[in-house]
Amino acid sequence: ERAALVAPNGAGKSTLMRLCAKEITPDSGLVVVRRGIRVAYARQSHELPAVGTVFEAFLSGFSDVLALRHELSEAQHAAATGTEAALDRLVRATDKYHLAGGDELERQVTMIAQHLGFTDADMERPMSSLSGGEQGRLRLGIALAQAPDLFLLDEPTNHLDLDTIAWLEKHLAGLGSAMLVVSHDRAFLDNVCNITMELGRRSFRSYPLKYSDYAIAREEDLERERELVE
Repeated sequence: ERAALVAPNGAGKSTLMRLCAKEITPDSGLVVVRRGIRVAYARQSHELPAVGTVFEAFLSGFSDVLALRHELSEAQHAAATGTEAALDRLVRATDKYHLAGGDELERQVTMIAQHLGFTDADMERPMSSLSGGEQGRLRLGIALAQAPDLFLLDEPTNHLDLDTIAWLEKHLAGLGSAMLVVSHDRAFLDNVCNITMELGRRSFRSYPLKYSDYAIAREEDLERERELVE
């Protein structure tokens, strides 16, 4: 299911997302996420660590592969000596990286990065050099690269142009992941989400409708409720 989360400003949309991501704990009740479920959370605003390169940030959700990539890089430098031991080390490091799926992961990450406006040269830039808009696109890219079971997307179209938003809509629609999406872009919600969840100050409602149909159905519900009160 791909659900849009809507609510009045200040009702707690981002707080609910953080609860689902288990970044914070509820005052009461429980947050239950099935064991083994991979969750990726693209925050609306979050300072990324100013260490490493953009490419390493894209791979930050894959610590094992990133460690093997560093090992391979060190082995490549050492192999310049031409010694038999160094060449053997390079062969072993290359085999381990291939078996871990590093090559395919790099291909997928590069594709996502290009669609988000990062060039090959950008991938080697230090994280400390990124602007606020670039960080926003990178936060989204890191989540997309993980292809998780559950996406938590908080204003994912911020910092994106129309062509990139169109690509993102198609990309998300083609994934098998569940999604909870907060966005002020109503067209984006219509194109991505087939369910609309409404977080009120004292209630929670779920409509099996895209946002534009939800808005009509919700107004009809409100009218019936007003008639009952009168």
